[in-house]
Amino acid sequence: MRTIVIGCEFALAALLLSGCVFWFHEYAKVITPQSGQAKVYRLRIQKVTHTPEFNPHALAVSNTFCIVDFELPHYPMGIESFDVTGLRLSQRDCPEFAVALKSGELTIDKTHGRVSIQAVSEAGPSKLNGSYSLHRDSDF
Repeated sequence: MRTIVIGCEFALAALLLSGCVFWFHEYAKVITPQSGQAKVYRLRIQKVTHTPEFNPHALAVSNTFCIVDFELPHYPMGIESFDVTGLRLSQRDCPEFAVALKSGELTIDKTHGRVSIQAVSEAGPSKLNGSYSLHRDSDF
């Protein structure tokens, strides 16, 4: 009888876990180069696409996100604004965010922990436009 109860508890836990939903959030962080690498600083944006998908490894549903990097000319201090036309943009898996930006501004506010992007591409307002919380710097 005890084996059946434990088996039922395990089955109930597995069922509850399979119904979990993961929701990623949008944020930005400055990526600093490790020693021995070229002195290239990047601003990494995690942009949520709000497209739900099933994650078979976690047996859960999650929204999806894309990672977009802006190559910065130097390490940002305090509050700094950059012209987006002078920044190299790269992404790994979402071509809709790899669109070249023809005008706009990227502002990194380290004092208040925010990043904002207001930019325009050939197709209109950038899908990256918005405000992001700034997480701690990290190495890449």
